[in-house]
Amino acid sequence: MGIKLASTTLLLVLGLSVMNSPVQAAAGQQVSAKFDVTASINNGCRFTGSNKLSVDLPDLLIGQRSVSRQIYFNLQCTPGANATIGIDAGQHPLSGGSRALALDGKNGQLIPYQIFAVKEGKKIDWKNPIMFTPDELNKQIEVDVEIKDPPSPLIPGHYTDTATINVSY
Repeated sequence: MGIKLASTTLLLVLGLSVMNSPVQAAAGQQVSAKFDVTASINNGCRFTGSNKLSVDLPDLLIGQRSVSRQIYFNLQCTPGANATIGIDAGQHPLSGGSRALALDGKNGQLIPYQIFAVKEGKKIDWKNPIMFTPDELNKQIEVDVEIKDPPSPLIPGHYTDTATINVSY
């Protein structure tokens, strides 16, 4: 699954106050001047670590009812920020916001799959954006990817999809 980066920049603005009259010192004396430093911190979030998450599901065997895999990602957000995180329907969307893996990247043979966010031990179907609180953002965000009851018969091969994660804050 691909991740679209959302990031913010830290802008450091340095200010220098200069005294109106020159300060001179004789040999061996110390001269000092004051200057102000200011910083502006913009509200925001950024992904930490890799800019791409990869999920390799276990091999799906004939007659198998489901496979799943858990992955995690981290966001670093300004203190106190809430973030709403959404995942699009991927390259092979199905009706109702569902997603599908496609055989060799083509839409001929599709395998529907689901993405869940795990919050407080509960799985939430991730079809719509989900709000995360500052406490939840300070931890790893768990994602479960599942295939349940795949269509039959399946053509052997490698199935893929790419979905984009969007963060609003």
